[in-house]
Amino acid sequence: VKYILEKLQYVCSELKNENEIAIIKRYGHIAKYVAIGLTSLAKWSLFIFTLLPILPRIFGIFFPVNKSETYRNIYITTEYFVDEEKYFYFIMLHLYVAHYIAGGTLIGAGVLLTGYFTYFCGLFNIASYRIEQAMRINSDELTNRKNKRKIDKKISHAVDIHRTALEFTEFFLYNFEGICFLIIAIIVICLSLNLFGIFQAVRYVYNMQEFLVHCGFTVGILTCSLGVNCVGQAITDHYNYMFSSAYNVPWYVASVRVQRLILFLLRRGTKPYGLKFGGLYTISLESFASLSTASLSYFTLLCSIQK
Repeated sequence: VKYILEKLQYVCSELKNENEIAIIKRYGHIAKYVAIGLTSLAKWSLFIFTLLPILPRIFGIFFPVNKSETYRNIYITTEYFVDEEKYFYFIMLHLYVAHYIAGGTLIGAGVLLTGYFTYFCGLFNIASYRIEQAMRINSDELTNRKNKRKIDKKISHAVDIHRTALEFTEFFLYNFEGICFLIIAIIVICLSLNLFGIFQAVRYVYNMQEFLVHCGFTVGILTCSLGVNCVGQAITDHYNYMFSSAYNVPWYVASVRVQRLILFLLRRGTKPYGLKFGGLYTISLESFASLSTASLSYFTLLCSIQK
């Protein structure tokens, strides 16, 4: 991660064109707003999760009922070798500390990775901009040898920053491949079990509290999974947009060397690209739908086994 940060800072410091600097700043603002949104969402989710065990007691104060009801509920049970009734609040404090540390770690990693990939999208966008600007020259001026060299240089710079963005993404894929497979497996298992918990709470137990807890976890898992796959889809779209730009420019009036460079780009664009882990899973909206379908299939299997 430190290596990518240093390389990214170096690439951004090498930008001299004002429009290119404006592009990378715009994506920096996007990364900032995404970080604020993710942090706010995580903060409110943890706050609601904190209130869940004490909500029955709060409701009991304002809306008293005749029947006796236990108010000491912890929705994530853990085995302690102490009197859990006596040390209920200490146990709850311990669980809250653990959850806040884990939640802060996860949201920090998520914000960092999302910010990196947002900047990678900016680099792809700069490559597209360079290609479009390189060919914005009158056909009469193409006969000038100096202008031909200028176009060659601009196209080469576009290819160079495109290659740099690809190196960054491939570096991330290589280093996070193992943990991403583990996360995908955990997402499928957790989503299937929470759907099964919703089914049981509605059909057998009629427990509104368990229903709300499982619904909250299900919505959280789907939201996180959708966000990650949207980031991967954005990378793919920005990658493809560069080849669309190379196809739409008037390359046929350029020099032979420039035509060869653009032909190289177009050949590269014929191959589908995506953030693929191990050749099995590609981060995209289509994969999000497949992941959700797999979770529903396992949920159906659990229901059939119970019957």
